[in-house]
Amino acid sequence: MGRDSKPSRDAHREHVATGKNYARLIDLGLGTSKSEWAVWYDLFFPQLDQQIIGEEQRLYFTSDSRLGPHGYQKLLALDRQELIRRAKMNVQPLVEFLREHPNQYFQGAHPGQVDYIIFGRYAYCRMLDPVLTKEIWDEQGEELRNWIRKLSQAYNGHAQLLFDSL
Repeated sequence: MGRDSKPSRDAHREHVATGKNYARLIDLGLGTSKSEWAVWYDLFFPQLDQQIIGEEQRLYFTSDSRLGPHGYQKLLALDRQELIRRAKMNVQPLVEFLREHPNQYFQGAHPGQVDYIIFGRYAYCRMLDPVLTKEIWDEQGEELRNWIRKLSQAYNGHAQLLFDSL
């Protein structure tokens, strides 16, 4: 950008669009450091706990040295309904953005880094609890559902094959 906030002649239009998209997502609240946005680990901890293979690894995963004093018990005692509410709130900026930019990705006309980062969060949830993931992600609107479907089918449907293997 030039000093007058207008794109310089050398600016690539797609780079400017990507920057504007990032700014809009941040403006909508994605990536804020407020505690309500840091919900994913807490919400899916019980499911993740069940995935730990090996007694030694499981003991460490649930240990006070890893989670702090009584951390395991604290995580299991969290209010699940409150965590679900926060998770749904967390995806609202995504829904809003996709409504503002129909048939696009967060990166623009094609999926890019921000799409894959957000899709990684979705895939983490989906692999751990498909039913809860449907409630939090898929039921928030057609726009988000379509975005998930398109990325699930990318790369010869690799993600969808993993999801279907559960």
